[in-house]
Amino acid sequence: MSYKRKTWISGEIITDEALNNIENGIESLERSIPTHVSQLTNDQKFVSENNLKQKLNFVTYEDFGAVGDGVTDDGPAIFNAHTYANENKLPVCANGSKTYFISKVSKIPIKTNTNWNGAHFIIDEDYEPTAAVFDIPRGTPEINLTDQLKDIITINKSVKNISLLAGYGNCLVDIRNSNKKQFIRKGGNQNNGVDQTDVFCIDNEGNVLNDIQWDFENVTRVRLYPILQEMLVIENGNFTSIENTANIDTGSYNKRNLNCTRSNVIIRNCSHKNIENEEDLGSPSNGFFYFWGCSNITLENCIVHPRKTRYYSESSGKAGVARGSYEIRTDNSVNIVIRDCRCSDFDSTRWGCHTSNFTKDVLAENCKFNRLDAHQGVYNFTARDCTLIYKGFLLIGGGQLLIENCKVFGNRFLELREDYGSTWNGTITIRNSKHIPSCNRDSVRFIQYKNLCDWDFGYDCHICNQLTIENYLLDDSGVDYSKNSNSIPIIANYSTRNTNTDFKYYFPTSINLTFDSFILNIVFGNVKFNAR
Repeated sequence: MSYKRKTWISGEIITDEALNNIENGIESLERSIPTHVSQLTNDQKFVSENNLKQKLNFVTYEDFGAVGDGVTDDGPAIFNAHTYANENKLPVCANGSKTYFISKVSKIPIKTNTNWNGAHFIIDEDYEPTAAVFDIPRGTPEINLTDQLKDIITINKSVKNISLLAGYGNCLVDIRNSNKKQFIRKGGNQNNGVDQTDVFCIDNEGNVLNDIQWDFENVTRVRLYPILQEMLVIENGNFTSIENTANIDTGSYNKRNLNCTRSNVIIRNCSHKNIENEEDLGSPSNGFFYFWGCSNITLENCIVHPRKTRYYSESSGKAGVARGSYEIRTDNSVNIVIRDCRCSDFDSTRWGCHTSNFTKDVLAENCKFNRLDAHQGVYNFTARDCTLIYKGFLLIGGGQLLIENCKVFGNRFLELREDYGSTWNGTITIRNSKHIPSCNRDSVRFIQYKNLCDWDFGYDCHICNQLTIENYLLDDSGVDYSKNSNSIPIIANYSTRNTNTDFKYYFPTSINLTFDSFILNIVFGNVKFNAR
């Protein structure tokens, strides 16, 4: 067999293809390099400063003492390996046959490309429950311009360029107004709201690259997060969390996760599941894949395991109220792609796969989840070729909502969340999608909303400004019509029970419907069709 000479380039990751093309006889070690990464011995995998590191250019956990037996705490070794790799700008390559237990360590810094090669990681959630296990840091310090700009900067929906922010390079901008509260939640988890917030990207000339969602009367905080342009790739890891045993009533959200504040990151071919405790303990998760203050994030071909729904106890005063827990969470971020991801369990006793707060320009593509959520607003959201089982889309926000070629196996296709005012201030387009409910007729909803006009959410509420439905198919073969044989409403009107004029709820100014075979009866605020 003949081989081609291989010159290793700084930062290059060893692959099967590269190994299989090494020339026989270059050096004794290179002659003995096997044909698969998992077959490398520890000596072959680690290249020292003076000898082979310059040829192989990657770091392993075993070089720093990791055992990989699933019992020994390999956390310190993994921490040291990544620290060394970051300082020397080297990628990290794990042994795919190993299982690494991580207990007494937090915030393992990942700043270089990392290929876990299918290795497994077991994570103890009870150690430092508010600190991430893996941390993907921003890499550049934030720029706080609050003192210079808070009284002079103008932020509103029509702004396309902010000259006061020019000269700082490509940045994610976080603007806030502490004098105005929004997303004042109603219901069992009600709160006093949060500061008016908007996030968007700018270039070096101060051009605004994402739509601005709000008009600001005042600006009390201005922060810029410079964006590293090089793409960081993290891949091929399998994670299992041993669920925490915190008190469900008092425990804060568990953050033993993979936390990312860096922009331009791809995470792919990873999985996460939980080993649940036998008792009804455990605070909810902040999200295992958690992104905050980021731009240009892709989560691809990943598998998540929704957590069991936990409820406040009788003694809490909030008995029966669930504490939501999600596997994927994006906050204060823009330009997010979640592609080819799925969950491993669609049991109705489990909570959701994904949620977001203050997030813009999100694409979910070819995903199979139990539900897709947005809490404190998503702006511009596209779901394409997705399948949702058990629950559908539970969203609030604004901008353009496009649901295309999707299937929902649940009672409600789209629910505008009641706890935040059932609002979408923008357009809703649902195209070429199928709804397959299995319940009694009265529980079926295509678009569910409920706003009694008796609560100040901190903003005007809209069901949407324009609704377009093209080729929506309701498969009602699983619907029980025994108690009600009437047609199923597309938009069920739940907003006429309160005459309080202080709070208004706006209906669409236009409704566009395209169907091949349905008989339509359109009434303001209530669109019905004969589904049988």
